[in-house]
Amino acid sequence: MKGRSSSGCKVIEVDGYDFRKEKSEDKFRSGQIWAVHSDKDGLPRNYVQVKKIETETGFRLHVAMLETCTLQKDRRQPASCGTFRVKNGNSKVLLINAFSHKVKAKSTGRNTYEIFPRKGEIWAVYKSWNSEVSCSDQGTGECDIVEVIEDNSRSVKVVVLMPGKGQDTLYMSPTSKRLKSSIMDIPRTEFARFSHQCLAHKHAEENDSRLRGYWQLDPPSIPGNVILVE
Repeated sequence: MKGRSSSGCKVIEVDGYDFRKEKSEDKFRSGQIWAVHSDKDGLPRNYVQVKKIETETGFRLHVAMLETCTLQKDRRQPASCGTFRVKNGNSKVLLINAFSHKVKAKSTGRNTYEIFPRKGEIWAVYKSWNSEVSCSDQGTGECDIVEVIEDNSRSVKVVVLMPGKGQDTLYMSPTSKRLKSSIMDIPRTEFARFSHQCLAHKHAEENDSRLRGYWQLDPPSIPGNVILVE
C-alpha cells in the first residue's frame, strides 16, 4: 500500500493489513449478525443474520435482514444504532464479498438485538449533525473517523482520529496537545449521529515500526466525504 501526498510531506509506504482474513469462509456461523455493504453507497450500514451456509456449489450465505425497531423520521437512510428485529419472510442469498464485519450484537429477546458503539471500535460520525435534518439528507454530510473510548447506558465518548500523512486508510489518536479538544461525549438521544462502524485493525510493532499505534481501516468502510484534519 502506497500513500500519496500533494504537500511534499513524508508519506508512509507500507504493506497493508489483509482484511479478507476477517471475513474468510471459516469465520461464518449460523446465527451470527454481520454488517453488509449498502446497495446505495457501498458502506456497511445494513445488518443481516446468517441463517444457512451453502458450500456445495460455491460459498453462499442465506441471510435474513434486520430492521430497526426505533421510529425514524426518514426510513430511506438505515439506522446503525438501536434495537433491531430479524425480518420475517424469505431469506436472501449473498456472496461473501457483500459482507463487511461481524457485529457484536446483544440479544434482547426472540429475534431482537441491540447494536450500539462499543469501547475499542472505530466508527464514522456525521460532523455537522442536526436532529432536525432528515436521515437521508444527513447521509450526504461530511464525516469524522472516531475511536470509541468509553460506553455506558447514557452516552458514548469518542475521540476524533487524525489521518496518517498522505494516507487514506491510516488513522491515529491525536497528540496530547489536541486530545482534549478531540473528545466528544455523544448522548444516546443523538446516536443517529453515528453513520456506521468501520472495519479496522490496530497495528502493533509486529511488521513495521512505522505503523505502531495506527489504525488501518478497510477501504470500503471509509466514506468518500470523510474529513481529513491535518
